Amino acid sequence: MENRIEGKKVFFVYPHSVFQENLIQRLVDLEFEMYILKDHEDIYPVLELYPDAVFFLNIDKGLSRNEWEAFVRSLLGLSNGTISLGIFSYEFDRDVAELYLMELALPCGYIQLKQKLDDAANIISKTLIANEVKSRRKYVRYQAGEGSTLKLNASIHGKLCDGIGVDISSAGMAIIFNEQDLNIKKNSLLTDLQLNLSGRRLRVSGVILGFRQESESSRRIFILLFDQKVGSEARSVIRNYVHQQLQQVMIKALANKGKEPV
Repeated sequence: MENRIEGKKVFFVYPHSVFQENLIQRLVDLEFEMYILKDHEDIYPVLELYPDAVFFLNIDKGLSRNEWEAFVRSLLGLSNGTISLGIFSYEFDRDVAELYLMELALPCGYIQLKQKLDDAANIISKTLIANEVKSRRKYVRYQAGEGSTLKLNASIHGKLCDGIGVDISSAGMAIIFNEQDLNIKKNSLLTDLQLNLSGRRLRVSGVILGFRQESESSRRIFILLFDQKVGSEARSVIRNYVHQQLQQVMIKALANKGKEPV
C-alpha cells in the first residue's frame, strides 16, 4: 500500500434522490470524502484533477444501458484499466451484472440498492475500504483559509470574542480570533464556542492544543480539539457541513477547468 496520508475522493454520478439524501450522509458519517456529479462527462476533468478518484455510476439514469457500457469501456481504455469504477442500480439484471463484474472486472463492483439503507451503506463502505480509499486519513477536513465564512464566537476570560474557523473536521478546528492579542494558554478549555455553519448554529466545546503563526505580523491560528461533550449528532452536523463545503469547492474547480458547474 502506498504510504500516503490523504485519502481518495469518491464520486457518485447521477445519484438517486433517496440515495443522495440518506445514504451519502451515512457514508459521510463514516469519514469518506464524498462528492456528487450530475453529468457523467464531468468524470474527465475530475480525472485530470484527481487521477486516483473513485467513481460509482448510476446506470438507471443519464444514458441507456448500451451507452453506459460504451462509456465505461471508453473510461477503461483511457486509463489503461486503472480507473476505480463501480456500478449501482435499483434493478438487478444478471447479464448486466456479469458484464461489469466478470467481463469488465470493475474493482468497485455492482451494487444493487433495492435493500435497506444500512445494508447498502455497509456494502459500499466495505468496497471503499477494500479499495484503500481512506488510506491513513482519519477525518475529512475543510480548509477554508483566512477567507472563511465560518463565523464563531467564544467566551474567553469572561469576554465574548468573535472569530472564524479556517479549518474544520469532526475532530476539531483551527480558529482565528478577530482580537489579535488574546492570551489563550495551551490546554485551555473553551466550554461555550458557538459556530454558524451556513446558517445553522451549533454549540461545541474543546481544548486548545496550541497555536501556529506564519510570521510575526500574521494572526495566531489556535488549534482546538473537540471534547467528549460534542456528541455524535453534533459531529454529524459538522461532517455534513464539511461535505457541503467541499462539494462547492469541487464545483468551482470543475468550472475552472472549462466546465459548467455540476
